[in-house]
Amino acid sequence: GLTMEKLDTSNRELARLFVEMFQPLGGQHISAVFNDEILADEARKLWSGDLSVECNIVAIDRKGKRSRGGLMGGKKKKKKAKGFASKMAEELEDDGSSGPFNLPKDTEVALFVAPGPKELVAIE
Repeated sequence: GLTMEKLDTSNRELARLFVEMFQPLGGQHISAVFNDEILADEARKLWSGDLSVECNIVAIDRKGKRSRGGLMGGKKKKKKAKGFASKMAEELEDDGSSGPFNLPKDTEVALFVAPGPKELVAIE
């Protein structure tokens, strides 16, 4: 069946194809932007030493944690009902990362890999 691991792999491989396609610009002008540091590290590990995918590999969420919904199991704490605005504010709260997301200097092509709603707000 379809797992998050398979989705992450296919997202990373699709990003890799786009990075290869833009190589004539030079790797320093291409940024592959992953949602979190875990995904970015995996790409760095798999792409290291391969000149056909030379690029800046960065993460929007540099804290490294992943929110994986109900995959964790166990009991969930009952949350008090909140309105949309307070949920959104809580989701976007900055809890200790190193400031807002910025692309590396000299980036001409930024490839955002499978961004969700939270990442789309950060990208804006």
